[in-house]
Amino acid sequence: LQSFFSPALQGTGGSQTYFGLINTGNETEEIARYSYDQGGGVAAWDVIELAPGEKVENNTAYIGILKPDSRSMSASAVSGRQCLIGYIKILNPSFASRGRALAPLAGHGGGELVAPHIASGGCWRTFMSVMNTGNMDSEVEFSAYDGNGDKIDGCSRILKAKGSLAGEASAIFDRSPTGDIASIKITSGGPDGSLPLSGLLIYEKTNGLQLAGMPINPAVSSTLRLPHLACSGPWATGIGLMNAGNVSSDIIFSLFDGNGDILISRKEYLNPNQRLSGTLKGLFGDDISRDARYLQIESSGGQPVSGIYLIATSNGLQLMGDVIGF
Repeated sequence: LQSFFSPALQGTGGSQTYFGLINTGNETEEIARYSYDQGGGVAAWDVIELAPGEKVENNTAYIGILKPDSRSMSASAVSGRQCLIGYIKILNPSFASRGRALAPLAGHGGGELVAPHIASGGCWRTFMSVMNTGNMDSEVEFSAYDGNGDKIDGCSRILKAKGSLAGEASAIFDRSPTGDIASIKITSGGPDGSLPLSGLLIYEKTNGLQLAGMPINPAVSSTLRLPHLACSGPWATGIGLMNAGNVSSDIIFSLFDGNGDILISRKEYLNPNQRLSGTLKGLFGDDISRDARYLQIESSGGQPVSGIYLIATSNGLQLMGDVIGF
């Protein structure tokens, strides 16, 4: 596991951040943890020991290797075995808040990452952290698209090896109004054409009461599946989907029941880099059934698609989300 953590993504209102690791192997492991400054320099490091199945979760305020200038963190087994999983947890500790965000930490994510849904403006904002996990400096290109798939802004940033960039997603760009950015592509360059990146998104209600976190992944599949739907009572499920390919395509949305039978399908046409966002009830209307158990999203043209989901209550107190898997 080569994972990362950025204390710059602590939100507002004194949010607390936790870093967790689990040894999924069958042997006791020594785990080397490094913290890096914004330029990728090693700020500090340590070695901890985890027994088989053991989990360690630390408030970042009490992790000794996180210095005032630390901006990211990696962890790996000294043995070289792939035996770790990790996560970041962010919470608002105020008495009235139920704001929580839990996101798995990824390793090397690839040379191009896709953030298919940016919630900025109004009562929402999106925080982003991107790390160059490679061993060479990289010029990283950030491209912002509006809801129709038109590129409305772009910029490049030099990220040193193990260097990172973190902050509100819309603040990365100089010209675009906050509410116009619907999605972002992040592309790394180097002597070999691309260098590995890893990223994290945090969606936050401006009052700090709702949080959701997830990794930023490459778009590699033309079919995505959302295995759980919450569309009754106070619950609603929202999705943000982007056609991450270079060709326009019909996108087929299909609801399945628990037996794997299709209940209903509908089709949307998306241009390259165009985003579709809304709730499942908004997408299917009165046709959504109580028997619906999961959603399949497929690009009929074989173009890669990228998506996230958010499940929330109508009282504005509870929220969770993640990427839509394939």
